[in-house]
Amino acid sequence: MSAFTDEEKRKFIALHNTNGQLFEDVMTDIYKRWIAPGMTVIDAGANHGHHTFQLSDAVGPDGLVVAIEAIPRLVAEIEYKLEANNRRNVRMVCGALSSTSGMAQFFHRSDMDGWSSLFSAHVPPESEEQNLRRFLTPMFTLDLLTAHIDSCRFMKLDLEMNEFPAMQGGRKLIRGFRPLMVFENSRQHADDLADFTADEFFTFMSQLGYRVYDIFFDPLTRENWHNEDTVPVYNIAVHQSQEDRLLQLPIRQIFEDSPAAVNT
Repeated sequence: MSAFTDEEKRKFIALHNTNGQLFEDVMTDIYKRWIAPGMTVIDAGANHGHHTFQLSDAVGPDGLVVAIEAIPRLVAEIEYKLEANNRRNVRMVCGALSSTSGMAQFFHRSDMDGWSSLFSAHVPPESEEQNLRRFLTPMFTLDLLTAHIDSCRFMKLDLEMNEFPAMQGGRKLIRGFRPLMVFENSRQHADDLADFTADEFFTFMSQLGYRVYDIFFDPLTRENWHNEDTVPVYNIAVHQSQEDRLLQLPIRQIFEDSPAAVNT
């Protein structure tokens, strides 16, 4: 049974759409409860480093954050902040994650960095063409990281419609390390741009022993895949062996105590 009524879900979705922060706060609370000092985690789509630094705090000096960002200017910005704050537990990687490796054209929306992506058709509202920058970026798979890390307990993916292709390129990493994955999933919009189907998505998750929930901790299914009314784009994939631990988290309290909800 859901912890929230449909009316409450609509209220929280509307609040996030207004302030852009609610679900980010909830995600942060979830991973702070999940991560322990010394763990290795991945921040895929680091942007300006909002989650990178909080993940750095969560894993502590003996842990490791692998932060991946395709925009060189933002990589340099984060590296400067890391050096200024004497943080040694973050490893920056400049490039784009996908299902294959190579070089790819990247579309940087300089007026809205967070909308930058591998897709020319992913255009933010009111964006102006003069703010679009195109450049070639290294494209690589999550599985390539397995040569450099020996575990991964948590992964955040915010890749502007390319989250599932990135997971497809991380089959070995995900199967071996079983990380909790929190990711944006625009579903029908993402599958149009990134060329995948709901069946492919759920088959992939099932083959790896994962179940998928929305951020309200309600199951994401083929039946509600197209529901934009009460199913948010923030999703959580958890290995079945850790499912009970996730669902024991007090998700209603997490929502009610989030700064974005408290301050409204």
